[in-house]
Amino acid sequence: MENSLSASPGVPEKPAVARFSTPAQPAQQQFQPLENLPTGAAPFKPTKPFSVAKLVLGSFNLVFAIIALGLSLGLITSMVSFGSFLGIVICLSLAVVSLIWQLAEHITLAVRRGWRGIHPGAHVGVHLILSVLAFLVALSLCFGVAYDLDDYSVNSDCYYDADMPINSYRDDYGYTCAQETFPTQSAADKYFRMLEALTVFSVLMFISHATLFVMACVETDRRRKYGKLTKVVYLVASQGPADGRTYYAPVATQLVNNRVSILPPQAALHHPQHQQQQRQHPHQQGGADPGIRGYYAPPAGVPSGTAA
Repeated sequence: MENSLSASPGVPEKPAVARFSTPAQPAQQQFQPLENLPTGAAPFKPTKPFSVAKLVLGSFNLVFAIIALGLSLGLITSMVSFGSFLGIVICLSLAVVSLIWQLAEHITLAVRRGWRGIHPGAHVGVHLILSVLAFLVALSLCFGVAYDLDDYSVNSDCYYDADMPINSYRDDYGYTCAQETFPTQSAADKYFRMLEALTVFSVLMFISHATLFVMACVETDRRRKYGKLTKVVYLVASQGPADGRTYYAPVATQLVNNRVSILPPQAALHHPQHQQQQRQHPHQQGGADPGIRGYYAPPAGVPSGTAA
């Protein structure tokens, strides 16, 4: 059968079976400890003019809170009109929270370096709440002042009683005087001056908290953009091929007793077939481009028409 196939010139010879080397093993990843990697970008630092403006405005806000706290306590201890009582109590709470928060900001600026205070995201939330609260307090006190100025009266029979839980004015018969009733005009003027001053400082606190809220939003946006520009990504490269494909080396073969055998790597370098390929293509050091299929290595010395 083999002789008839070899004698027929029109019958193509059967190609030899391709021989491949041992499949390539996955490359060992070389991981570098994170502590040995270079550090990331420097933390965000606001500009000095922006930080100075925020510090000055925060200092004014601190002064406004201290004055509003004193006025609120003075009005509560000498309360003669309950029309503005709720607004005064809320203003007292607003002044206490503003005072504590602004002191915390100043302490943080003193401890840290580089004009870095409390995180601007926290400022956004706190100043938003305080600005809304200050707006409601200012609105309530404005209506309270307008209402009390129209309804107050002066009664000389009333006197100031300091023994009451909430100090009030009483007459000689032990009855509490009516709301918005003062023993003298000077007492009424003092009360309304304090109430008007508290209203003014509540408006100033609203303006300062609203401005600090806007500045905190601007600083938060700058901080977010700075983080995107300075993001550091570490890629650990493996020792495998750059394109991720698996390559196979050409296999040299020889015919021994009508059987195809694979030569060892050192013997393949001295094989006549390998030396002939080097003479024909001296500029190719690694052979042809294997692509993604690998090399096809025809056996050397196989007679035409002989099956492998």
